[in-house]
Amino acid sequence: TWLPELYGPLGYSIPLGAGDTAYHKVIDNLPDTITSLTQFSGEVPPGVTVYSDDHYLVYDCTGAPDGTYTAQWGMEMEHMGYYDVTITFVVGGGVGYPSIGSIYGGGTFEKGETCDLSVSGSLPSGGSIVYIWYGGNAASYAAMTELDRGLEMTAFQPPEAIGTMYYCVGAVDASVAGASNEGLYVILSDFASVTYTDPAAAPSGGSSGGTTGSSGSSILPGGTLGSGTSGNTPAPGASPEGGSSTNWGIVSIVTPTPAARAPRGAVRATKPTEGPSVIFILLLVFLVLVLAGIVVVVILLLKKRQH
Repeated sequence: TWLPELYGPLGYSIPLGAGDTAYHKVIDNLPDTITSLTQFSGEVPPGVTVYSDDHYLVYDCTGAPDGTYTAQWGMEMEHMGYYDVTITFVVGGGVGYPSIGSIYGGGTFEKGETCDLSVSGSLPSGGSIVYIWYGGNAASYAAMTELDRGLEMTAFQPPEAIGTMYYCVGAVDASVAGASNEGLYVILSDFASVTYTDPAAAPSGGSSGGTTGSSGSSILPGGTLGSGTSGNTPAPGASPEGGSSTNWGIVSIVTPTPAARAPRGAVRATKPTEGPSVIFILLLVFLVLVLAGIVVVVILLLKKRQH
């Protein structure tokens, strides 16, 4: 467990060369995430900015006049609480700081291709520089891990790893390289990204609207399974792209079409007129006979009354 008592007060002395210009200088790697950093007293050299980046206290310098400057910050960490931090900047003395340019050679590569990263730097004193190459899965200094280092090692070949990795390089005066306070003098470059792809693993054929099945994927209702020879069959409304002789996918989808509804004002077709049915004729004859019987009965009754 990290305790401030084991390390003494949280204080740093930062030597800066006269007119020094550097970016993202790492002050320290703390064992907890910094959640806030607020300056509450003292003076920072003109052109110097102090901020936090995950587990790091960092400062940028765009040139500062000679002199000694001391300032205090309140630093709060995620699990370890609040601490006062004192930083003293001594401008115009100490170890020289290298200048470092951008990394060249990043980009996208296929599996089996070689990526060569390179950088250039210099020391105002003309001394030697140790270059420290870092890599990580995010463009953040807190995500960087040292991969390699060497005297005047301005070139680096990153490992081949499918996906995207980020790299940066640190430059430090060889006279302090490897010392316990080396981190105070390391100047870090910006980031370069390297992406490796594996064409053999990528699905062939069109990707715009294509419906590609796999061994265990289900077919849409009404679809038939077949082997595409001129590209994946596109989804409705999409156009086919690419081609493959091994991809299996939806060849056709049969969708029942509902009967069209006649537009308003249109003349609907009518059924042909059919003749009267046999039952209807028989019923009609029966009714006629009943009526005739009633008439006969009425006539007979009338005649009987007359007699």
